[in-house]
Amino acid sequence: METMTGNKRLVWEDKKARYISAGDIVGSFTKWAVQQSPYVCPENLEEGIKQFSKAVGYKGKYKSLKMKGSTLHKLVKKAIDKCPQVLAWNDSKIKVAGRQFNFVDRYYTTKPDYDFVDLSALARNIYHDVWLDTMYSDYGLWEDN
Repeated sequence: METMTGNKRLVWEDKKARYISAGDIVGSFTKWAVQQSPYVCPENLEEGIKQFSKAVGYKGKYKSLKMKGSTLHKLVKKAIDKCPQVLAWNDSKIKVAGRQFNFVDRYYTTKPDYDFVDLSALARNIYHDVWLDTMYSDYGLWEDN
């Protein structure tokens, strides 16, 4: 079961291999790609989903993968690295002379063409989303057991 520290359950320290649906990984990828995009949806989202699905071995049929959380995170990062369309989201459409990066947060916004999708954050968000859902399904984390 998950690690306990005081009254908090640290799901990220759980070392047990768990069953994870490949479809859940692709669904989370889609969710976070849209949420992190500076547009309504990233450019060529459908192609990005197809490439990512192929990279995680998802073909539209239920596929269960047994893995640890750290393995899930690595799988997601490697899958993203295999997707040219997804990698393209990491570049802003308009480059600012003399600056390699353009940061945007809830206090400072810019035109969408200057923004990009942070792929490290995308991988982390997918991992967190899928792992939390798996842990909740397995143990009802936020309920008294």
